[in-house]
Amino acid sequence: MEAAKHAIEPEFLSQALAQGTRLRIGQMNKTEHEGVIREIGRYEINVEENNNIITV
Repeated sequence: MEAAKHAIEPEFLSQALAQGTRLRIGQMNKTEHEGVIREIGRYEINVEENNNIITV
């Protein structure tokens, strides 16, 4: 049986927004972005929680 495939990013970002979680999103070349991302590329998402930064 093949596992169902779906993107988890929209659900993750919706939950982060609802919970007021602070996210820092940067391209792999370390350029940071604010607001809406309109370029295709590889990004890393950093979550700030309890004064710790976790990279997703």
